[in-house]
Amino acid sequence: MINYLRVLFTLVYSSGFLCILKSQEPKTPDVMDLAFKNIDFAMNLYCKISSYHDKNFIFSPLSVSMSFAMLLLAAKGSTHSQIEKGLNLGSLDGTGDATLIPQLFEQLQKNISQDVKLHMEQGTALFVDEHFNAKRAFSDQIKTFFGADVNNVDFNKTELGKSTHHQRVFEQKDSIKPDRLFAQIILSFFSSSTFFMCVCVLWVMWLYLQDYHLFEHTSGNPR
Repeated sequence: MINYLRVLFTLVYSSGFLCILKSQEPKTPDVMDLAFKNIDFAMNLYCKISSYHDKNFIFSPLSVSMSFAMLLLAAKGSTHSQIEKGLNLGSLDGTGDATLIPQLFEQLQKNISQDVKLHMEQGTALFVDEHFNAKRAFSDQIKTFFGADVNNVDFNKTELGKSTHHQRVFEQKDSIKPDRLFAQIILSFFSSSTFFMCVCVLWVMWLYLQDYHLFEHTSGNPR
């Protein structure tokens, strides 16, 4: 009887120990984890920007985070760590898979696109100096995960660079054809634009009637 109780106790104890070990196994991050992390990033960025002024401003957190996530594929060392920290994605990069975060962004974009109540127009591109050649592996990865192309531009020719940027961002975007995207060209390594058309019509109309601020030195009033 005593031996039987010992065996039973050992089995119960072992089962509990195995359950504890199983519960401590790291969970592979999924697209929901990324979505919540991106919400945290959006709020942090909003609070940071709004701390400088109390005007209305427009920004796309998804556009910003996707752009830097794209650069994660090329970044190494401290630069890689700083981008992850800024995007609040450090906890998602514990698997050792350098393509996990880009894969999650790809899945997030697909999930949004499949929402029948939300129409999203998005374009992502890389603009680099005409004498710089991006590595083929990097070009292939950003094309796969973000649908982005590498565009070589002569940044000394402002008007040409501006027209190239506009053409790339708005190509095949029949519903959005603004005459001018920026008052002044912004020479950057990447460009990401996201446009939403959803049920928030009243909010958009209210915002449209207010002064809006896109950047620190760029503001306007559509009236």
